[in-house]
Amino acid sequence: MDFQDFQTDIIEHARACYPKECCGIIGKKAREIVWTPMENISKSNDTFEMDPKEYTKQLLTQKILAIVHSHVDEPVTASQTDHIQCNALKTDYIIVDVEGNWNHVKPLEGRPYVWKKYDCLTLASDYYKMHYNFEVVWDDREYDNYQEIDYFSKFPEFGFVETNDLAVGNAILFKVNAPVENHCGIYLGNGKILHHTENRKSAIQSLYPLWAKFKTRILTNESLHNG
Repeated sequence: MDFQDFQTDIIEHARACYPKECCGIIGKKAREIVWTPMENISKSNDTFEMDPKEYTKQLLTQKILAIVHSHVDEPVTASQTDHIQCNALKTDYIIVDVEGNWNHVKPLEGRPYVWKKYDCLTLASDYYKMHYNFEVVWDDREYDNYQEIDYFSKFPEFGFVETNDLAVGNAILFKVNAPVENHCGIYLGNGKILHHTENRKSAIQSLYPLWAKFKTRILTNESLHNG
C-alpha cells in the first residue's frame, strides 16, 4: 500500500502550511482508507508535533497506517529522527515537500521486497542513518543481471574495512548461489542479523546455521563505532 491516492491532497496541505511543516495521518476507518490533516503545534517551522489529545482522538477512531509530514526547503530524505520515530511507532512515514516530492519510509522490519527501494542495500542504508546518522547510499544500480554485478564492492568507499570481529553494527556480506557477493545484512548481536532477501519481508533472523554458510566477509567502520 503506497497511499499515493492521497498525494494531491497531501501536497496541497503542505503548501497551505508552508513555511511550517505540515502533518497528518493516513488510517483505516472500518473498510475505508482515509487521509486526516492535523495541526502542527510545534513552535519551530522545521519540526512537527501533533496535539496529543487530537492524536489520541484519531487513535480511537481509526487504525493508523502512516504518519505524514513535510520537509521545508530541504529534500524529502528521511532524517535520523524520522527513522527513529518511524521504527519506534512501527508505522510508515510519508515525507513530502511543496514541490510534490514524495518519500515513503518503512520500519526496518517487515518491509516488502522492491528492488532498489526496499532491499538489502537500502535496509543497510536506513539502518546506518537511523543508528549512526551516517550516509551509505547506492544510486547507480540496475536490475538486469544484478546477481552478476558486484555492487557490494562500494562499501570501502564509505570507509568500511574487513574485520574478523562480529560486532553490533558491522555489515556481513554473503554470496548466495551467485558468482559475486549479492546480499548483505547487519549484525545485531547474539547471533542475529537484520537483512532483506528477495521476495521476502525484511526480518531479524539467526545467522546460524543457514546464513553463516553463505558468509564471505565482515565489514566494520571505525567512524560508526567510535561516534
